Amino acid sequence: MNQLFVSSGPIATALFAAAIDTGRLGARPGRRILLVSDETAGAELAPPLPERADHAALYDRFDEVVSLNELLAPMHPQDWRPALEEQPMLERLLRRHWGLGDEPVEVIVETLETAPAQTLAEVFHDAPVTVCCGTLEVYGPVRALLPRGVGSRVERLLHLDLVPGLPPRLLSDYGVAPQIVAQDAFAKAFEEVKAGAETLLAGRLPAGADRAALIVGQCLTDLGPTGEQEERIHLEMLRGLVARGNRTVAFVPAPDGQTALAAALAAEAGRLGAELVILDEPVPAEVWCALLRPEVAVGVFPPALVRVSHLLEVPVMTLGTVRVLERLNPYDNAARIPATVVDATFPRLTDEGDAIPPPIARHEIKSRLVPLLAAVTYCMQPGRYPEMRAATAEYVDALPPGPALRRYFRMQRLITLGLAQPPPPAPAEPVGTLQRVADVTRRLKGRLR
Repeated sequence: MNQLFVSSGPIATALFAAAIDTGRLGARPGRRILLVSDETAGAELAPPLPERADHAALYDRFDEVVSLNELLAPMHPQDWRPALEEQPMLERLLRRHWGLGDEPVEVIVETLETAPAQTLAEVFHDAPVTVCCGTLEVYGPVRALLPRGVGSRVERLLHLDLVPGLPPRLLSDYGVAPQIVAQDAFAKAFEEVKAGAETLLAGRLPAGADRAALIVGQCLTDLGPTGEQEERIHLEMLRGLVARGNRTVAFVPAPDGQTALAAALAAEAGRLGAELVILDEPVPAEVWCALLRPEVAVGVFPPALVRVSHLLEVPVMTLGTVRVLERLNPYDNAARIPATVVDATFPRLTDEGDAIPPPIARHEIKSRLVPLLAAVTYCMQPGRYPEMRAATAEYVDALPPGPALRRYFRMQRLITLGLAQPPPPAPAEPVGTLQRVADVTRRLKGRLR
């Protein structure tokens, strides 16, 4: 059987490589083809992702590497959503283009919720599907029902054990059992990415950034906060790091670029008498952490922050998760579970430089985080997890009114689901009072005439 891997970058390919190296994807099939999709907004302005040294370090596991950006140009890979009647024709064309003939094919993806991965799973209409998830989304539900015929073909969910003791829930409603990809295998593949990045950055590593504090940028405007709020959150990170004594701070912009934010951070660093080093080379934040070994890394809840903590054991802190959770729409947004996990289990940095311990300690994962995420999951997808209603009702009833309840649950959502009572109506004004107000208003209007 041939295998098609759909990768958005070096970290995803490192997880594929680890799954291959540990035999999670079976014996070597007919051919392994890596389909690389640079999904950043300005992909055409950056060096081609398949040609970068940090990515190419992993190519020995594959027989061929294909750029989906080049294949689909001028269409962006995330916009590739062909009509249903076009898909049989596309399968025939792609099979011919990639020399697959009529041989069976397996599709291996990071996620099935967005193009181009979902599109390829649809186009190869009878291909078994494997999901390799390296983010916290593995602990939450699929946001929307998968296209007809795709969910029933998912055979495996491979994932990193990012929160030991926390059971994955992704694709559980499709009957897919999760399997862990060994951390040491992923670490080995990541070291290859790091070595490739060192070649890419030869002679260009920023001076003075070694052991600096690191801000991992994250684009928040698609999640609810405005651009101004996104900037404010990152500026608070900088102030907090400087307040705790970090005079040199490195900033890794989000993959989609944060040029204006970088300028605002540089101006604020100057005002605070600190040095800001902007790490804008096209290298994953995890690689920057491995190369620079920062004293601490801080972010809202970007996937890189979690992997840095898990893989490199760099101390991490979060800031801004509460504000994102308050504004995150719709409630069943796929980012809700990652934001909740980070908010509940990571220390919080304040803009005064204080570190606030997390609400849930590592030894409380099973007793406190598991029931919290189960309740949030039910509120996100009540129709797909009806068996969780009773436990969710019990959990919500036991929560005292206040910040904890408001942070993770929306009162209107709880009322709609019948898990909370609506507030009593406001008392009506006495009829006599309303009548007197109306009479006075009428007299005033008469005088004005």
